[in-house]
Amino acid sequence: MGLAYLRFWTVKVLVNANPMRFYVGNPLYVLYLRALGARIGKNVTILSQSVPVCTDLVTIGAGTVIRKESHFAGYRAHAGRIQTGRVTIGRDAFVGEKTVLDIDTSMGDRSQLGYASALQSGDSVPDGERWHGSPPSAPMSTTCASRRRAAAACGGRCSDSAACSSCSCSRSRSWSAARTSWSRRSRY
Repeated sequence: MGLAYLRFWTVKVLVNANPMRFYVGNPLYVLYLRALGARIGKNVTILSQSVPVCTDLVTIGAGTVIRKESHFAGYRAHAGRIQTGRVTIGRDAFVGEKTVLDIDTSMGDRSQLGYASALQSGDSVPDGERWHGSPPSAPMSTTCASRRRAAAACGGRCSDSAACSSCSCSRSRSWSAARTSWSRRSRY
């Protein structure tokens, strides 16, 4: 074990042992991260108890919301070595629950990363786009959410059959509607 790793391990233990991590969601937690060296804008809400160790490599824009159980540590262990890298999140961004932002990742202004998603090293979510998945492969605007909106807008009768019927979400919605109508009939 080298001296650099010993120093890293000491910082990690001290940061995680600090009782300020129990102030998650409170503005005091943001002040604590700023005191450790993180660059964090105004009106940021961080609900994740995963305290970033390399706080000087974390930048979070104003108005951003980071949901619980999100990880953005600024380091990773790879091939027996600790690698560090920047994690940059733009203004008014949203990081969903149980997400992972690896080193050297970024999210643009007004971007969103969905539930249980992961940005791998070098990935970037462009300004205003909504991505989800692991690895995130497509903007959310072309997935189930927009298909549900398209199907609802046309009542399921649109000419684009892919938008109305190919998505499992629309099938589960129709099953839910059928179950609700059946339960109403069974009461009488």
